[in-house]
Amino acid sequence: MKITMLGYTKSGKTCYMLGMYSFMSVGLHGFTVSATDLDVDLDLTDKWDALVCGEGEERWPTGNDANIYTYSFDFNYAAKPIMGFDWIDYRGGALRDKTSQADVQDLLKYVKESACLFLCISGEFLTKEIVDAAGNVDYGARQRIATQLKIQPMTNIITDIQKQLNPTNAKPFPIAIVVTKYDQCMKRGKDAVVRDVKQLFEPLFQPNSGWLTMICPVSLGKDLADNPTSGEINPINVHLPVAFAVYAKLRENALNTKAYYNQVSRELDTDKARNWFVKLLNSEKIANKEAKLKEVEGQFQVIQSKMERLTEELQKVPLFLGNTEVKADVSV
Repeated sequence: MKITMLGYTKSGKTCYMLGMYSFMSVGLHGFTVSATDLDVDLDLTDKWDALVCGEGEERWPTGNDANIYTYSFDFNYAAKPIMGFDWIDYRGGALRDKTSQADVQDLLKYVKESACLFLCISGEFLTKEIVDAAGNVDYGARQRIATQLKIQPMTNIITDIQKQLNPTNAKPFPIAIVVTKYDQCMKRGKDAVVRDVKQLFEPLFQPNSGWLTMICPVSLGKDLADNPTSGEINPINVHLPVAFAVYAKLRENALNTKAYYNQVSRELDTDKARNWFVKLLNSEKIANKEAKLKEVEGQFQVIQSKMERLTEELQKVPLFLGNTEVKADVSV
């Protein structure tokens, strides 16, 4: 599975990845994330240690101004791999460069191959209200904030995904809108921030849009807004976007497994409906299909079991299928 995070320069992509990896290396409720390359593990751990123990501006890592890097991770439960995923890291300026740039072409290719898209926006630009509690929209504020967050390039990429994949509510494409530096807008309250994010990415929240969208505020520590140079590092929600991506992929696998089960079941019913002589001739074929059904049923139950372990965590953040707020569950 590939995950691509889109976000402009200084949107917090690098710090978020470090926070996610460090937090999930220790684990939460039995879930962990591990790098498949031990050298990558050491590099990420060293950068996180510098962030936690350091003071001043040097505690913060520099953003990625080079080419695209791919990190390979395993998502585990009880130290057993559930799913591997590649995390694509790229320079934020690629969002604003012309498509003739080589790394921009690579980015667009990776996006189209990704199973989940993370849209990274910084909470420092969400301190002012766009939508009030009554639903009234300040379109001037929306335009200013959308410009600061570079929303248009993200929307263009979403449009390209729609053209290529044509997602539906029955088979939606998962998108996590990750509000980094949430400590800087936390005082407004989660509901207010969610209203504004929905307005900034309005196309995702339309009826039958085919997008399964999570809005997830994350922070490396609530004290950092007032004291970024020496405030305490205490990550908030950093594990949830990856948990959502894995859940969405498992859900897709469950749908495909269920469809295959139904196909084999229909074929078996047809075989059994034939006259006794034809059934006798096809007895081995029928027995094989019955065994296949039991095998596929077992695979489906395993997938649902993995999904169930993730759904509890995903109740903490709003999740939308088109314009309808939904809850993560194991039904398909």
